[in-house]
Amino acid sequence: MPITVERVDFLSIPTRDLPRARRFYEETLGLPVDHETPTGVEITAGQVTLAVWRPEAVGMPFEPAPNHV
Repeated sequence: MPITVERVDFLSIPTRDLPRARRFYEETLGLPVDHETPTGVEITAGQVTLAVWRPEAVGMPFEPAPNHV
Protein backbone atom coordinates (compact mmCIF):
# COMPACT_ATOMS: atom_id res chain seq x y z
CA MET A 1 0.00 0.00 0.00
CA PRO A 2 1.57 3.35 -1.02
CA ILE A 3 2.02 6.11 1.54
CA THR A 4 0.53 9.50 0.76
CA VAL A 5 2.54 12.41 2.16
CA GLU A 6 0.28 15.34 2.92
CA ARG A 7 2.86 17.80 4.24
CA VAL A 8 6.39 18.18 5.58
CA ASP A 9 6.93 19.49 9.13
CA PHE A 10 10.67 19.11 9.69
CA LEU A 11 13.77 19.00 7.50
CA SER A 12 17.25 18.15 8.73
CA ILE A 13 19.97 20.11 6.93
CA PRO A 14 23.56 19.12 7.73
CA THR A 15 26.29 21.74 7.40
CA ARG A 16 29.99 22.06 8.07
CA ASP A 17 29.83 25.85 8.48
CA LEU A 18 27.01 26.69 10.90
CA PRO A 19 27.66 30.48 11.12
CA ARG A 20 27.61 30.77 7.32
CA ALA A 21 24.46 28.63 7.01
CA ARG A 22 22.75 30.67 9.73
CA ARG A 23 23.61 33.93 7.96
CA PHE A 24 22.17 32.54 4.73
CA TYR A 25 18.82 31.59 6.27
CA GLU A 26 18.56 34.68 8.51
CA GLU A 27 20.05 37.47 6.40
CA THR A 28 19.61 36.29 2.81
CA LEU A 29 16.23 34.57 3.16
CA GLY A 30 14.98 36.61 6.14
CA LEU A 31 13.83 33.56 8.13
CA PRO A 32 13.66 33.71 11.94
CA VAL A 33 15.77 31.48 14.17
CA ASP A 34 13.46 29.85 16.72
CA HIS A 35 15.89 27.80 18.76
CA GLU A 36 19.65 27.61 19.06
CA THR A 37 21.90 24.88 20.46
CA PRO A 38 25.68 24.43 20.39
CA THR A 39 25.30 22.07 17.43
CA GLY A 40 22.69 23.88 15.34
CA VAL A 41 19.69 26.12 14.89
CA GLU A 42 16.02 25.59 14.15
CA ILE A 43 14.52 28.01 11.66
CA THR A 44 10.90 28.53 10.72
CA ALA A 45 10.06 28.58 7.03
CA GLY A 46 6.29 28.85 6.84
CA GLN A 47 4.86 25.59 8.19
CA VAL A 48 8.24 23.84 8.08
CA THR A 49 11.03 23.77 10.67
CA LEU A 50 14.53 23.62 9.21
CA ALA A 51 17.02 21.99 11.57
CA VAL A 52 20.43 23.22 10.43
CA TRP A 53 23.09 21.33 12.36
CA ARG A 54 26.70 20.14 12.44
CA PRO A 55 26.80 16.31 12.51
CA GLU A 56 30.52 16.34 13.33
CA ALA A 57 29.75 18.20 16.58
CA VAL A 58 27.92 15.11 17.84
CA GLY A 59 30.44 12.57 16.56
CA MET A 60 28.69 11.77 13.29
CA PRO A 61 30.35 12.07 9.88
CA PHE A 62 29.19 14.90 7.66
CA GLU A 63 27.19 13.59 4.72
CA PRO A 64 24.90 15.56 2.43
CA ALA A 65 21.25 14.85 3.18
CA PRO A 66 20.30 11.78 1.11
CA ASN A 67 16.67 12.86 0.76
CA HIS A 68 15.37 15.97 -0.90
CA VAL A 69 11.99 17.58 -1.10
